[in-house]
Amino acid sequence: WAQRDCPPFLIKFDYGRERHFWGPQDCIRESNVAAPKKTTELRFKVGDRVDCSVGGKHNSHGTVIKTNYREDFENGHAAPYQIQLDEGRYIYAPVDRDECVKKSNVPPPSCWICFDNEQSETNLIVRECACRGGHNGFVHVDCLVELAVAKVDKDKEPDISDDLLPFMHCITCKQSFETGSHCHSALTKAFYLIHKDDDIGSTWNKMATTMMSELLVHNEDYEDAMELLQERITSIRSKIKHSDAQDESVINWMTDLSNFLVDIAAVYEATDSLEEMKVALDESLALIEIQVDYGAPTHRKVNVLAGLGKHAELSGDKIAALEYMDEALLLARERKDFDGVRLSNLLFNGGILNIESEMNRERGLAQMSESVEIMTRLYGHDNMEVRSSRRYLQNMREGVPD
Repeated sequence: WAQRDCPPFLIKFDYGRERHFWGPQDCIRESNVAAPKKTTELRFKVGDRVDCSVGGKHNSHGTVIKTNYREDFENGHAAPYQIQLDEGRYIYAPVDRDECVKKSNVPPPSCWICFDNEQSETNLIVRECACRGGHNGFVHVDCLVELAVAKVDKDKEPDISDDLLPFMHCITCKQSFETGSHCHSALTKAFYLIHKDDDIGSTWNKMATTMMSELLVHNEDYEDAMELLQERITSIRSKIKHSDAQDESVINWMTDLSNFLVDIAAVYEATDSLEEMKVALDESLALIEIQVDYGAPTHRKVNVLAGLGKHAELSGDKIAALEYMDEALLLARERKDFDGVRLSNLLFNGGILNIESEMNRERGLAQMSESVEIMTRLYGHDNMEVRSSRRYLQNMREGVPD
């Protein structure tokens, strides 16, 4: 199967999705857990309007945005629905019964772009940013995509603030859309479709490839992510091989290769391919060191160091993981313009390492607390990731196992 590049297993997980499994063999074994019983068909689908019982009364109106929703539930339990209330808050319905959630006759909030309130399963009206006040921020996913696309001028070199941010942030409150959210997914796919056929060395194409690979990994579409990145890496290696070593363009190709190696390392991490992950990160770091005289950007080295830290942690060497993470944080803090989301992730992961390795519990809690503060500023108090991180931090403070 290895020579045919064909995985030996196709596994259907209890949550319904099917995934190819490559191994290694010691990562798979027969399970003693019985297959889940087939559940009855849900009464509502994505996009349906519902009245939710909050505080014993069906006075909270909302829209079903996910079915068979999974959070940090015990025993892999799935809630029938995740619902966004018209006030903007997210809740889930623990059971599919009228006393919990029932059909609503109240229309959804109007889209702030088109002012219409008709929605469908494929074109929801959602609020996934920090806009507040009445129904501010509620928008059709399709309207948001059309607005972002309208701002693109492919005839000029992209400007991050003007051209890319509408595909990542709310243009009103500037909050980043959470990875995998309805808005983030639709905007990323649109951005990729626009630029996937651009020249492989163009800024547009590079950004689109990285954004799409991150979304694919988040959605556990590992094979598609691997195929996308391998194609780019193979093409760049060929360009470097057939270019004059003195050609200035070689440095640019090396930069692109270094970035895509970090991206593919994330896929290896997600598939527990730790050896391949380390090889990719080591090569990326070596390419950065070669480019030191050419002013290799700090953020690239931070990404690689964070990846090496994660690899060391997964390999059981928490001391080395902390050393890598501390070096990455030091470099990140030296840059006042360093991306807040990435800094927050570094702090949170570094905090967990400090606590779990029993190296410095107080420092770890302080790092995690700072991370949550940054995330709250970026995403808002009601964001699911913020709430989950805050809960995790509280558990750490109280010594409660996750």
